[in-house]
Amino acid sequence: MSLPNLVHISVGSTGASVGERFWELVAKEHSIDAKYQEEITGQPHMLFRENSRGARFTPRAIIGTPSEFPQKEMFDPINVIKLKKANNFSETRFEESALFEEFMVEVERCDNLKYVTMSHASSEPHGSGTACKLIEQINTEFPKTSPHVFTSMASENPVYDTVFSLQDMMSFAKSCTIFGTKFDNSMEKVISQFSCSSRFQSNGDLEKVIFSLIPFKDLKLCTPTYVARNATVRAISELNVGLRNANDMWNRKNRKSVDFASLTLIYRGEFIRSGEVFRKDTIMSRRLKGNESCLHKFVTWDLNVGETNVVAMSNSTKILDSLGKMKDIFEQQLAKKMFLHYYPSLDIKDFEEAYESACSVIDSYRELASEKGEQE
Repeated sequence: MSLPNLVHISVGSTGASVGERFWELVAKEHSIDAKYQEEITGQPHMLFRENSRGARFTPRAIIGTPSEFPQKEMFDPINVIKLKKANNFSETRFEESALFEEFMVEVERCDNLKYVTMSHASSEPHGSGTACKLIEQINTEFPKTSPHVFTSMASENPVYDTVFSLQDMMSFAKSCTIFGTKFDNSMEKVISQFSCSSRFQSNGDLEKVIFSLIPFKDLKLCTPTYVARNATVRAISELNVGLRNANDMWNRKNRKSVDFASLTLIYRGEFIRSGEVFRKDTIMSRRLKGNESCLHKFVTWDLNVGETNVVAMSNSTKILDSLGKMKDIFEQQLAKKMFLHYYPSLDIKDFEEAYESACSVIDSYRELASEKGEQE
């Protein structure tokens, strides 16, 4: 059976920047040189294919941005789409772009498409409208391969673009990892860790990671809780300490204010046991129902880069802080009919539906907090 393929889509200026850093990081992990000519470790055909310019490997990447994108050796120029300038969600959500067409061409190049990931910023015109249209199109065409979305969600004025994006992501994406200011510069590291169990020969399964992170369909918003690279861990005992520390997150003093639906720790690094150096990929997931079930998973793999990388991702009521602020600003601006003249293709009902959708998401996470409070 052919190996599963992963296609990563970068939309908008922020998405393209994150995508570029992500592929540079992946190239390093798979020991590929700057021109993508070397033999690579792991599962090369999952993320790479032959380049139309003759390079041996090129990322299965689609990049759409209104900004100038550097024509680097690693990217196939046919996969870089220049988008026209736009001002907001309404100017891009209902316009056809070449991104879906190019995605379908890339699907034809795949032997076994299984995963689609996307990076974008919901406050940008293309990062909101174009990205959401693409998510819907992929979900319609490949319902079992809905995108895993990584979004920078800034509460900028007006917040309409972000709220409309949230509505579409909850409807059409398989999972959504939300980044705030603190973790914006770590997006590529989280995406790399997120996909690592499927990028290398292992018994890891990305779908199991998603199953752990998304316990209920209405709790689809994950957040990075901890990101670290280039840490030095040289003994199994130190790994065990790291796992215990992550597990202690469930019992912290702020447990009453932050209620977890799930927590996943993805840990990769080099270890020494009985004098022998080897590398391990460790996935620890806790999917909470009541206060039960804990899964520890160890996956041995061959990683040439001797680094230790740790990412903790959680699905928790912590997201309520940013969602609540965004909802309040949206409510205030809509009540005063501020900025509505920038959205001539939308009527007031569209704004009200987006607002109701945001309230529904907030209610789902508040219900989680309420249920946990009753249990305690």
